[in-house]
Amino acid sequence: MPIHSSSNSLLEACAGACVFVDRSASEALRWTGGGCAAIIAAGAEAVFHLETFSEAADGSIVDFERLVFVLGRNVVTEGRQELKKVIAASAANDVLVFCLVSEDAHHAMVPNLTQSAYSNLGMALEEWMTTQRTATREASVGRPWVGAQVRHLSLPAVPLVSTSSATTTSPVLLLLPRSAHFHPRLPLRASDGASSPPYRAQLSATDRTELTRLVSQLAETLCGGGGGANPLTKDSVQLYSCGPAAKLACQQLLPMLPAAPAGGSSSSGSGTTAVLVVDRNMDLVEPALHSDELAARVFGLLNPPAPHSSDRLASMADACAVPSLAPHATLAHPDSAEAQQMLHAILTKPAKEALLDVRRILIETMQHAGCKVEVSAALGKVTAPQLHGYLAHLKELDATKLAQVAPAAEVAAVVAAALNTAASAHWDRMLSIEKVLLLSAEDSREALLGQVVEQLPRPSVPCADPAAAVRDAYALALVAYGLTANANVDKLIEAQLRKATSHLLASLKRSTEKEIDFFVSNIIDRLRAAKETAALLKRASPKAANGAYIGALAQLAAAVADGAEAVPDLELEEAEDKGLLKSGFGMFGSMVGMATKPKLSEARAVVLVVLGAVAPAEIRAVQNAFKKDRLGRHVTVIATRIATPLSTLHAALDGEDAMRSLGL
Repeated sequence: MPIHSSSNSLLEACAGACVFVDRSASEALRWTGGGCAAIIAAGAEAVFHLETFSEAADGSIVDFERLVFVLGRNVVTEGRQELKKVIAASAANDVLVFCLVSEDAHHAMVPNLTQSAYSNLGMALEEWMTTQRTATREASVGRPWVGAQVRHLSLPAVPLVSTSSATTTSPVLLLLPRSAHFHPRLPLRASDGASSPPYRAQLSATDRTELTRLVSQLAETLCGGGGGANPLTKDSVQLYSCGPAAKLACQQLLPMLPAAPAGGSSSSGSGTTAVLVVDRNMDLVEPALHSDELAARVFGLLNPPAPHSSDRLASMADACAVPSLAPHATLAHPDSAEAQQMLHAILTKPAKEALLDVRRILIETMQHAGCKVEVSAALGKVTAPQLHGYLAHLKELDATKLAQVAPAAEVAAVVAAALNTAASAHWDRMLSIEKVLLLSAEDSREALLGQVVEQLPRPSVPCADPAAAVRDAYALALVAYGLTANANVDKLIEAQLRKATSHLLASLKRSTEKEIDFFVSNIIDRLRAAKETAALLKRASPKAANGAYIGALAQLAAAVADGAEAVPDLELEEAEDKGLLKSGFGMFGSMVGMATKPKLSEARAVVLVVLGAVAPAEIRAVQNAFKKDRLGRHVTVIATRIATPLSTLHAALDGEDAMRSLGL
């Protein structure tokens, strides 16, 4: 998926300019065309991250007359002072702003906006620049006065990995850009037994703005709305929701999509694409588990490179001592077929098969480049030292061959780092405990929750890292609450959570007793809400079976791939007038409703949208389900990021900042 703009080429515009990229745009560019390196290669004089540009660096841009900004934010309400600070530090008369957020998205997020968002910013910058430059007009004599322009850059979603055939390339996983990151708020019930307020009323103004931004990015990804290019589908869209946040999102999304023809298909054969929007809160157990998937370890054990969230970083120096290589290895190499094949294996295959593929592709790539890699008849288990041994042969290559092999070598180095990190011991410990929980869930609820209580730190027992112990207990409690079908919350686990957390926070002297009680009560309320939300599922209710977890997404995908005309947990979302017609209030009564009722089985493609993060195990389960699709359909998964157990815990318990401030 190349970098492109609806009105101009970003790379062409960057030639001879000083370029500033914000956090959200940085990651989108990285996965779609080489990021900052591609901008430099296109002729940019320099590239800076906008948020980290400091006063100390002001002197470095004083002579630049052309500035290009690439932004993944709301340009009406966010960050104008940052732009002015940079412009003021330069000699620029020519400013060009590329924005990933479309005009439609801006108008949805800023309802009282009466003019083009891009014109609003462009005119404001020009007026301010004119005022600023008046005092130094003599210094500008002879320079053309251009002013400020704002254009749309259509990068609505990041394709992490795709599958290719002789005729088409189909995305397997698309991640919405950082600006659209969103985790639905868990719907809380009224504690006094009264009816709870509508879900929308429980969302803060920030929640609603973030949801609107996500929906607008999703519409552009699906159909190229808002000036977008390269839509995911040219078919009409049939929309289905699963969960309260998904229903709210679909209500906003529906008017942005082309209407599906009657009966779910058209005489021209263009067909429809079924878009299934699923609330992440319908199943919080799967992303909270410490899976044995290779992708789960890579994304869960390694840190992302700043300012990204979907890539992962490893030291290349630890893998092999080749000075001419980049010091750090990453996963994002969209232009390398070998790196993409490795990433596809990591995300879609069982751990053992994925490791074998990574090793095979690395060896073949290095041998093709001329490395004398010795391969024994019995390679055995793939290990970090083994991969490091292969990578050591990179020193045999010249600069040209090394550049060809580097992307595959970097992905292999990231995998080796995930296998070799000291954090693996904790991951394996949590994995073993969770397996016991899955087995206990099939026996008795008491045994299940007893396993969680055993992990809690006790005041009488010394604990090397009590904060980590309490965090683990919360994570296990989230899993345990999701595994039991009993709606009553076990008082023992609540009491133990309160006791352990109170002891920890009191010992750290960070909070008063009242603050501690409020903090723990909030967590317990959200654990209950997670259970109640998952209980809304009918057919796809998550469950433990034979020591394994069968999640909601896997069950929904299996039902659709099996050719079901309708799935009880997927609610068809339609415009109000269509709903009335198909309910039998049209001119021809109920017979019209029977004739025009769309069917999931008639859709010729399927898109599964997760409102929130998606777990590696879920990506593989969905792909495996559609390998058996009766109609041979392809499925694309769209989410905000790759889920990890820690990110799920923070998002689900709704207090990432609060938990971190308390050392959790």
